[in-house]
Amino acid sequence: MSQFDLVVRLPGMAETAVGWSLVDPQTGLVSDRGELSVAPPPLEGVRRALYVLPARDTLVRRLRLPARREQEARQAAPFALEDEMASELADTEVVVGPADGQGCRIAVAASRERVETWRRIAMQIGVRPAHAVPEAWALEAEAGDLILADLGGDVLFLNRCDSGPVCGRIEAALVRRMLPTLVDTARPEHLVLSPALPVPGTDKEWQPRDIRGLPAFEADIAVSRLESATLGALPFLLGSRFSSQADWVRHLQPFKRVAGLARAGLALFVVLALGEGAFLRTQSDQIDARAEEAFRAAFPEVTRVVNLDAQLRQRVQARGVSGQSEFLRLAGVMSRVLDESDDLRIEAMRYDSAVATLGVSATYADFASFEAFSVRAREAGLIVEDGGARQTDDTLSGEFTVRFP
Repeated sequence: MSQFDLVVRLPGMAETAVGWSLVDPQTGLVSDRGELSVAPPPLEGVRRALYVLPARDTLVRRLRLPARREQEARQAAPFALEDEMASELADTEVVVGPADGQGCRIAVAASRERVETWRRIAMQIGVRPAHAVPEAWALEAEAGDLILADLGGDVLFLNRCDSGPVCGRIEAALVRRMLPTLVDTARPEHLVLSPALPVPGTDKEWQPRDIRGLPAFEADIAVSRLESATLGALPFLLGSRFSSQADWVRHLQPFKRVAGLARAGLALFVVLALGEGAFLRTQSDQIDARAEEAFRAAFPEVTRVVNLDAQLRQRVQARGVSGQSEFLRLAGVMSRVLDESDDLRIEAMRYDSAVATLGVSATYADFASFEAFSVRAREAGLIVEDGGARQTDDTLSGEFTVRFP
């Protein structure tokens, strides 16, 4: 079966259309394309989703941050970009990728409102793994220090020099004024540009070593050619849950629904039992005595019966569910907690019916992520017992158990 890359063009601030293309990475051909609101993309054979971020709505920079840990980098990045942001810091989502060999990281900033819209689109499509790719990364496969691509008047650029912006899009009305400034700031030795673009005037004291034309390219196909290593250097703007091919939150959704049905069935049982008890209490003392006798037989630990209805309710709630039903109830609560835990990725889960405990293996960026998950779990009525963690590259791999009190 052929495998495809799903390339999705996310909408900008003034846009609503979400275009998609299915690209065969082996042939480099687009096999299908469409618009999400008209027809969702066919997902059979799709190996990954590549969400293209509109350059007008994102700020992309290469930062060298004084941080030894991922958490420190995430905390420092917003302040490093604050002066360049179009919106207030509180209204802006800033994410950073892993450090490269020189200690530099790719940082991406965008309006928090816009990012939430993009995440909803990714959740609707539901393909994993998924990557948020800056629009200009379509030029990544081209060799050169500064690559300039004509997009029907606008200019898309990718800058590999040590100075100037990393990438972006210059609107047609600003090209004549901004393009020479960009080239003079970057000072590339090897300049690559579309044949339709004029060679920008440069400082007389400096000239590029060579200038060559950019071959015609289709952006969606170029994005599909990006290697996993290139994509791995980008930050997870859509959330860490999309970095894994296995969607554990979605896997737990059926258990959440079954757990809801189990709770409804238990509630119905209690209602029927209480209703029957109410009916029996209207009958003779003999029937009351039989009801009490049945209650004592079901709950022999009870030595004194004062209020049969109330004691029956307490006994049923105290015993709850067990075995497979206990797992369903635990899985349902766990699923709700994971819905709010983007920074923690589940790798494996094991249920021990003997002690009604769910053993979990997970990865997370730092201990703060695990602590935030633990707080949400406790608020949901779960007990989380940490089994220890070990450092692996830039992430932590931990073991813990989850159970009801």
